[in-house]
Amino acid sequence: MTECKDDITIRIVEDSYNAQDGAWRVLLYLPGTSQIESITIANNSDAVEKAEIKWFLEEYALREPFAARRAASVRENIARYQKALFQALNPAIQKCVGVAAGSPASVLRLEVEGKGLNSEFQNLAWEVLEDQQWDFKELIISRVIRSDIKHIQSNPGDVLDELNILFLTARPGYHLDVNYRLISRPLVELLSSVKSGCKPQFVRPGSWECLVKELENRKNHCPIVHFDVHGEIRDGM
Repeated sequence: MTECKDDITIRIVEDSYNAQDGAWRVLLYLPGTSQIESITIANNSDAVEKAEIKWFLEEYALREPFAARRAASVRENIARYQKALFQALNPAIQKCVGVAAGSPASVLRLEVEGKGLNSEFQNLAWEVLEDQQWDFKELIISRVIRSDIKHIQSNPGDVLDELNILFLTARPGYHLDVNYRLISRPLVELLSSVKSGCKPQFVRPGSWECLVKELENRKNHCPIVHFDVHGEIRDGM
């Protein structure tokens, strides 16, 4: 019986986008190697279809589980979308796997890397590939975004002798829940161990309205606000 390696990682990197053809030139790499393959991936869905697929993947099961008719329609689009993306990608994936050689892997990791912070390449629904039949037990998709900023010059004059950190801790159980100081205690202890000038302060009660008032009325600068919350903003709470 052939023994499987744990995984193979393949980087899928956006190189350029041709607006006229509506397609990306994409480069594939194995970690620590030069380019293995170059392919073209078409942007073959419009904004409405992308929004529907996004809704299905992110909202349907959690927030609108009874929208069955809408979901059935989107499933048809996803199947077409999935097939097109798989057909464009799979030959290059197989080539990379062949270059990796050795024993077969049980897990395929695809690192999708966009070009810049506003890359439309990341808006492709890569997650649909997870339901595709691969020659692996598991497929894991991760996204990487690299900015064009090479280095940020720090200004020694910006160093603070005192660092104010504002904590907002809120739980829907109110007094029935864990005490807010107990929740924040591990962070407070960590801060005290790394920088003596850290001054943790708390917004009480833990509501949006009280946070706004606290920030408006503060006399000293507070560069960090830490949110530890459950629930949602509703009527100022």
